[in-house]
Amino acid sequence: MNEKKGKCFSFINQGQRNESDFYQTPIPLLKLFLDVFKIKDNSVIWEPADGSGQISNYLYNNYKNNKIITSDLEDNFLYQPITKKVGYIITNPPFNLANKFILKSRAHCENSFAMLLPLSYLQGIERYNTIFNNPYDALDEKGKIFKLKYSFGLKYVYTFTRYPLLHELIRPDNKFATGMQAYSWFIFEKGFLGSFFGTWLNCHDYVVNQDDKQCKSCAYTKYIDKKLVKCILFQVNVPNWFLCSAWRQIKKIKK
Repeated sequence: MNEKKGKCFSFINQGQRNESDFYQTPIPLLKLFLDVFKIKDNSVIWEPADGSGQISNYLYNNYKNNKIITSDLEDNFLYQPITKKVGYIITNPPFNLANKFILKSRAHCENSFAMLLPLSYLQGIERYNTIFNNPYDALDEKGKIFKLKYSFGLKYVYTFTRYPLLHELIRPDNKFATGMQAYSWFIFEKGFLGSFFGTWLNCHDYVVNQDDKQCKSCAYTKYIDKKLVKCILFQVNVPNWFLCSAWRQIKKIKK
C-alpha cells in the first residue's frame, strides 16, 4: 500500500524523506522525557518502531525492573493481534504512519503510550476528527476502526525548547544540531478524556555548539544526483542561519 507522506521541513532532503521515514532519536530527547514520564515497575514496555535501537537500548539499560519488547517495520506493528497487551508503548514512529500507530497503540496499551512527533501534528482537521476528538477509536490487526469501552485521550504534550534536527545518524556524544522543526512527546493515557496539558522540556544544553569537538569519524556523506555531498550535520562552526536556510550552500566535494 502506498502511503502519502507529509511535508519535509529539513534542509537535508530537499523534498525527499528518508526511506521508511527513518530518523533516529537523540538520547537526550528520550532522557528528558522519561525524567518526567513515570513508568510503573514490572510493566511491559514496547518499542514498535525500533530501527537501530536508540530507544530500546536506553530502556534496557535504565528500566531493568521492566520487560522491554521490540519490533520494527518488518514485523509490522499494525498487523500485530490486538490480544497482545502491554503496559506502555514508547516510540518515534514513521510520520506517515503516525495516525495508524496511535490508533493501534490504543488497542494494545493498558496504561499509556508516548509518540515523538512534530509539534505541528496537533494541527489539521483530519487529525482532530480521527485522533484527538475520537478518544474511543482504535485500530485492529485488519486495519479496521473499532470502538473501545474506555477513552484513550491525549493527556500531555511535552515540547522541546530547541528545534532538534533528527537524522539517520547520531553523534557519539549524543548532541544534536538544530533544524527548522519543533518536536514534542505526545502522551495518550487510558481513561483520560479532556483537554491536554502542555509544557516544555529544556534541551538547550544538548545542542551542538562551537565548544564541542567536530565528530570527524561520523561526518555524513551521501550521493545526491550522483555527486558526493558532505552534509553539515556534524559540523559545529556553523551559524544557525546557515542550518535553517541553506541546502544550496552545502559545499559539494569530490570523493
